[in-house]
Amino acid sequence: MAAGRIVVPPYFPARNRDFDLLSGAKLYVYLNETTTKALIYTDEALTVLSANPVIANSSGQFPAVYAEAGTEASPVLYSVSVTTSTGASPGNPFNFDNYRPSVDWETAAVALAEAAAEVAVAAADSAAADAVETAADLAAIEAIIVDAPDAPSVLNKLNRNGDNVGSYAAVLRGNIGATATGDAVFTAASPEVGRYALNVQANNIFSLLNVLTSAERADVLAGTNAIDITTKFATLVSTLATSFPGAILDASMVWGTWTWTSDPFNPGGELGSAPITVRLGAVTVKKNFNDGPVVLPSYFTLETTAKTKIAPTIKIDTIPGDSAPANGMLITHLVGSNGLSGTNGSPVVTLDFSYAGRVNVGACFAIFGVEPFTQNAVAISGAINSSVTTITFASDMTAEMEGLTYIKIDNEIIKGSVSGTTMTGCTRGANGTTAASHADAATATQMISRIYTVVAKSGTSVTLDAALDRNLTAATWRCGSIDTRIVGPGLIDGELNRASPASGNWMCVGSTLSRRFQMDEGLRLIRADHGGFMLMGCREARIDLPQIAGCGMPGSSLGSSFWLFGDVSGCTVNVDNLDDGSLGLAIDNKSFGVPEYGLISSCENNVVTVGSITNHVKSYNLSATFDNEVWIGVNKADSGVLEDSASQLVTPIPCTGNSVVVGSQPNAAGVAVDNPEDNYIVINGKSRREVTTQITTGSILYVPFNVNLSVTASFTGARSGDEVTVLTAAQIPALIGVMGSCYTDDVVTLLFLTQSDGTKEVPIGTVLNITARGPW
Repeated sequence: MAAGRIVVPPYFPARNRDFDLLSGAKLYVYLNETTTKALIYTDEALTVLSANPVIANSSGQFPAVYAEAGTEASPVLYSVSVTTSTGASPGNPFNFDNYRPSVDWETAAVALAEAAAEVAVAAADSAAADAVETAADLAAIEAIIVDAPDAPSVLNKLNRNGDNVGSYAAVLRGNIGATATGDAVFTAASPEVGRYALNVQANNIFSLLNVLTSAERADVLAGTNAIDITTKFATLVSTLATSFPGAILDASMVWGTWTWTSDPFNPGGELGSAPITVRLGAVTVKKNFNDGPVVLPSYFTLETTAKTKIAPTIKIDTIPGDSAPANGMLITHLVGSNGLSGTNGSPVVTLDFSYAGRVNVGACFAIFGVEPFTQNAVAISGAINSSVTTITFASDMTAEMEGLTYIKIDNEIIKGSVSGTTMTGCTRGANGTTAASHADAATATQMISRIYTVVAKSGTSVTLDAALDRNLTAATWRCGSIDTRIVGPGLIDGELNRASPASGNWMCVGSTLSRRFQMDEGLRLIRADHGGFMLMGCREARIDLPQIAGCGMPGSSLGSSFWLFGDVSGCTVNVDNLDDGSLGLAIDNKSFGVPEYGLISSCENNVVTVGSITNHVKSYNLSATFDNEVWIGVNKADSGVLEDSASQLVTPIPCTGNSVVVGSQPNAAGVAVDNPEDNYIVINGKSRREVTTQITTGSILYVPFNVNLSVTASFTGARSGDEVTVLTAAQIPALIGVMGSCYTDDVVTLLFLTQSDGTKEVPIGTVLNITARGPW
């Protein structure tokens, strides 16, 4: 029977998910789909048995081992498994069934990697003779690969991790691209097959090289990237998205600096859905983001490596686009118009155009100016007729409604721009209402957006998950992306220069109205003037990052390392470290000057975990939000804030039901709380400093071990005659019935509190100022 070499391409050499070499990794070979170890050999003649598992050397290289391969008609199959030296998973897929030992050009791919490594070592040791010898081996391997049925795929496998197997593999690719045989390999087989269908594999991988000319390939493989291939790249993205869903577009062979002269993932704004993966390698991608962001479609994955960087070609001043305020270098797709109509009581709306793949079932769908926001209401000053386009308010509404917004007076909805006490440029009778006259002192109530979910679509008809509560004509709408992903240990760097800041607020990544947006696997965000990322009106995002650094303007108290901003719910965010910023994190219902989208409802049911906050002015701010969890391991910034957004709302929204747990807060003064209700706050840490916080009766307080507590009850709203009472540590056990001692790790529910004379009960909702003094 024929012998074949045991080759597992992702693990030659063995690496973990961060592409670090795995010294001592183990390769097990079993009889197919069993746990019975197979016989493997150290020689191709199958005469010398090998140990099973096979152990990799310090560079992650496995020694050559062989096994019976059978024949094409009757192959012998195996199961193989790769683990770390301790037997743990390496973090990548590590079990392979129905595997046949390689007996053809696939072995050459591994031999190429090994030979390239040998060349690199030989060169480093100045062993010229060895280098010449191994270079000759490369030439022989090249001849094998050129004649392979899938030469580009073989070469791409060698460069998947962004390491390019040293410069030698790049030279080899350049040689292949420059030969007549290589040209034939990289060119489409026939017009009928089409250039884009070349080298379609079982794993559905397409190489960017397939659509490039010989000159363009040589330019790419040399890393000079002098020829602009952005349009060809964009065309291939669009073609694969339309004709080959699930495909992988492998652009990992591009290295050096690659300038995108336009957005390759959403050419013309038409590509709302692209169910493909685009794989980048060891490359610095540059773009002029002042011309617009890179837009990531629905079902789209951008895959990066540890050597992938995305940065601006020139200083970013402002990023234009329809995603305010979540403007980012990269943003998730957003589509919309001013042409929606619908009928009261029906969940079906009609759009002004068939948006095909740009509106997807399951996506978030917002209709502007349909939801009364009673927290912002103001009387108008002076009667108005049905045609005036300037309206005066009785008070300054800059903080509450500045910018483009909607109001409702009586039964009329009006759209206009608010500044100070006036609303100008008014569109009367907006959203299908009727323009009318209104009396002096009539109430103008802000109208915000309502977010629906798309449950069905057909042509210009979209079915939402709830019925409309009014007739609509020419209404403004937006629909976000679904299942968009940025993965891998790449870097998005806004290259912010704080000495010469931008004129517009922008993030590294922005997402508006997305569902299940995901960023993880080591992605880092740095140096943006307003934040690392912002989620606005999003649902069920999953963010897991090692670090966000250098975001915001500490000197002017601008920005937050990240934002959950306006009607965000069900999202999970984990960041190992927030460093060098103004505010660490914000869970905010609204901010000044950004009411256009009307996504200013409270954020709820989000879980945020931060390992550490370092070099920030403030640590966190929860504003008019409820039922969120914030977990912080070490907070080295100043105290956090929970507040009701009173400065930006006529009628404040309580900040309630939130949990804030800080493991260690050595440099902070505590938690400043403005009218909290039923929040769960943890006072904990390793500091000897005094920590002060606030909590209300009816809330839960965790009291750390060996802490002296004093409580000041500011009896706001209590009966006449109540006085502020300072409680000593000795008095607390008697006054809080469920607490046996102030020196335990008890969880205490402050259901009521009685003053020291025992005669007066403090009502639920009373604010308590609690001071904890170490040591801890």
